[in-house]
Amino acid sequence: MQKGNCSDSSPRHSELTAEELISQTFDLPAAFMDRASLAIKVILQDRFQGATVALSPIVCQDVISAVISAGCKPLFVDLDPSTTEVLASEWERARDDGATIAIVVHLFGLGRSLTDVNRVFTGEGCLVIDDAAQAVGTKVGNQYAGTCGDVGLLSFGYSKQLPMGGASVLTRDDALRNLIWQNRVSATATNEVAPQGEEFRTKLDHARGQLAQWGRQAASEFRGLLENYEESLKVAAPANAAQLITESLPQLGMSRDERVRKFLLWKRLLTGSGAEFFESPDGTNPWRAVFRLPGIGWEDQATLADEIRSTGVPLSTWYLPGHWFLDGGETVMEGAEQLSREVFQLWIDEGTTERQIRGWAPSVKKVLQSFARRRAT
Repeated sequence: MQKGNCSDSSPRHSELTAEELISQTFDLPAAFMDRASLAIKVILQDRFQGATVALSPIVCQDVISAVISAGCKPLFVDLDPSTTEVLASEWERARDDGATIAIVVHLFGLGRSLTDVNRVFTGEGCLVIDDAAQAVGTKVGNQYAGTCGDVGLLSFGYSKQLPMGGASVLTRDDALRNLIWQNRVSATATNEVAPQGEEFRTKLDHARGQLAQWGRQAASEFRGLLENYEESLKVAAPANAAQLITESLPQLGMSRDERVRKFLLWKRLLTGSGAEFFESPDGTNPWRAVFRLPGIGWEDQATLADEIRSTGVPLSTWYLPGHWFLDGGETVMEGAEQLSREVFQLWIDEGTTERQIRGWAPSVKKVLQSFARRRAT
């Protein structure tokens, strides 16, 4: 594959449809769809029902639900908590255990090489899904994230790099593209949050409260929370999403530069706080400014998050270990669980200004330094 092409040569951007512009930008044929997770379900259900799918447990629950509702079996692979990268040995273990499909997620916008996974998952019946839902515009070498596997996924959902709504599948497989077009809008898709989604959130909040109180002993509280969750995947893209994409995608490079500036500003202003930010190599289009506090536990994470939010700073501590939703913590995945309890995410989206970051950072730093002092005594 060749790297994406953003040339303004004929035809002009204004004359292209959203799918044509996405195809031109990422140098792969594109098919627009309501949601990236729904695309995973459609592809697996049509061609790979019953297959075993290797993926990291640090992933949006929608991806896990899509795999299960397609009639496939998730097989989780652990990651390095200091980099978020799944090691080659983990992909090899999954392949030896019967996985024929791999979903590679560029977590937090950090570009991940697919060299190892493409080597391991090759041959008849194998498929590599390059999930760039959190990494639209990130480059891995000279290729865009989402263009390095058999199928690529882009998301334009809320809070993403281009939050226009909808998603896109990138693939040279004509039959697969036709399948996406035929299923691009679910007959029951709605702009409302499904009751199953609301129920999931309520139960999840309760389980997280238990986790903060009891630590890993509360992992069993998460078992079964994804039952009936698949209805939540059926969320329609806004009617004007395609038009907004044609207007915004040509500015992807400028948007990436702005996000990088905000990421670096957070990093500089929190120097000396104990926060360890993930490195953002050249070409990264960061989703959020993400840092770790190595060695902390679930209770510490919850307490710190509450203290920071009480100062008015928006903050996320996502994601939870996805394997807990299925086995309640019977399987131990040390890297994923460590990352999950150590991670904090700060906003750098287009609705967040550098002035806001400068105003928020002293409060965040004060909370973190106070914690470090308590921890040292």
